Amino acid sequence: MSLGKIPEEKAEIYERSSWRVVGELKDDLVVLTTDDPDAPEIFSEPEHLIKPLKRLAKKHTAYWILFLIMFMLSRVGSPFMYSMLGMATFVEGILDIGTAYYILLCLMAVLLLLEFVVHLRSCRHLKKLIKHIERGGELPTGEHYKAKSKIGAVLIPLSIPVIILWFVHLAIPMGEVYLHGTNDLSGLPFPTMQEINIDEYNYYVDGLKKVEGASLANISKSHDLLAPTMIDFSQDCSLFENITGEDENSFEYNVWYYQMRFEKDAKAAVDRMIYNFEHFDADEYHQNARALAESISENFEEYEIDYDGYTPTYDIRNLSRDGGEIKLVNEKYGYGEDDTRQWLIMRFGSKYIRVSYSGSSDLGEYTDLYITKLKA
Repeated sequence: MSLGKIPEEKAEIYERSSWRVVGELKDDLVVLTTDDPDAPEIFSEPEHLIKPLKRLAKKHTAYWILFLIMFMLSRVGSPFMYSMLGMATFVEGILDIGTAYYILLCLMAVLLLLEFVVHLRSCRHLKKLIKHIERGGELPTGEHYKAKSKIGAVLIPLSIPVIILWFVHLAIPMGEVYLHGTNDLSGLPFPTMQEINIDEYNYYVDGLKKVEGASLANISKSHDLLAPTMIDFSQDCSLFENITGEDENSFEYNVWYYQMRFEKDAKAAVDRMIYNFEHFDADEYHQNARALAESISENFEEYEIDYDGYTPTYDIRNLSRDGGEIKLVNEKYGYGEDDTRQWLIMRFGSKYIRVSYSGSSDLGEYTDLYITKLKA
C-alpha cells in the first residue's frame, strides 16, 4: 500500500517494475500488487507521504472529539445525575430507563469510549510519524503496530454504525410511563378510592358516566430485572370536572407501588423520599419555581404566570409499626384552604409504596388497610 495519489510518472515506473495499481481506499490509500516475487520493493518519498498523513490525522482528530462528546451526552449518565440531584436513587434512575435497556446503553458507551481511544491513539501516532518524517527519519516498517492495527481494523470501520446507533438511542423514549384505562380494580396491592372515601368515590363514578369511554382508573403495570412488579395508579376528578364544571368532592389519588428484588434498594428509595421532605430547601424551590414561571411566560404568550412566592410547608408524622416503615406527610403548597396534599410513604421488606392524595380523608386513619394490603 502507498499513501495518497500516485503521480502518473511514478505509476509508470511501478508498472515497469511489475507493480500495478489495484484501487484506492477512501482517497487515502493506494493499493498496489505484483505477481513477481523478485519485483523491487516500493519506496515512497517522505515529502509525498506528509500531505495524506496530515489528512488522515485530521480525520482521526475529528472522530475522537466527536466520540468524546457523544459519550458525554449519552444517556448512560442519567442515573448518576438523578442521584447527584437528589431526584432519585441510582437504582431508581436505572428503573426509570429500564435495566435491560440500560445494559445496552452501557455497552454502547463502552463502544464510544473504545472508538474515542482508538481514534485518539491513531491521531497521536500519525502526528508523531509526520514530525518524524519531516525531520528526515526513516519510515517505520510497521512490525511494532500489528496488534494495534488489528484492533483498529475492527473498531475504525464501526465508527459510522456506532454514530448511527447513538442517534437511534436518542430517538427512543426514556422514562415515560404510559397509563391505560381500566375498570378492573381487583387484586391491587393497595387500596383504591372506593376504600378510602366512599363519598368522593361515588361522586367520581357519577362524573365518569358523563364522559364517554372513561374508566374507573388509569394504571400501568410493568416488570424489570431489579423490580419484579411496578405499578402506577391514578384516579383524578379533573378528567370530568373540566367538562362538567363540577367540583363538589374533588380529589386526586395517585399511587406508586414497587416490589424490589433487593430490600436495600427499597430502603434507599424510601430514605431518599423522606430525606427530601425533611430537608426541603425553600430557596432552591423558589429559584426553580420562578425560572419555570418565566420560561412558560416567555414561550407561551397565552400563559402569563406571576410567581406568588408561596413557601410549601411539610408536617411529617412517624406511624411506623408492625415491622414496617411508615411516614405520613401533610403538605401545604398554596394560600387556599384546599391547597393541601398528603403523602403516605410505607415500606415492608423489599416492597414500598408512595401515595399522593388531595381530598377530605385522612390517610393516617387507613394505615392498617395499607399495611394489610402491602403485607399480603
